[in-house]
Amino acid sequence: MKTVPLVFGVFAVFTATVCFAPRTIAAPQLLSQKIYEAVTQTAEQIQAGQHDTAERTLQRLERDSSLNPYERATISQQLGAIAIEKQDYRSAQKRF
Repeated sequence: MKTVPLVFGVFAVFTATVCFAPRTIAAPQLLSQKIYEAVTQTAEQIQAGQHDTAERTLQRLERDSSLNPYERATISQQLGAIAIEKQDYRSAQKRF
């Protein structure tokens, strides 16, 4: 199965990044209410199989220049999850 190495590779890179990244103290980054509600809604759409609708919403949100880095990462993570569901592993890899 060709998807196992890719998924494992993404997991390994993520784990290495989290475990070995330099530690700095910074203020916690939160989702704004607008982004929280949109991300929650798109998560429900993804679970309902409405991947295209969720993807369009997330892509629209991603163009907002006022997003903080945590919001951008959250949106990118959801777009990566949609790409995996669609078996578009190259796009998913770019998102993670």
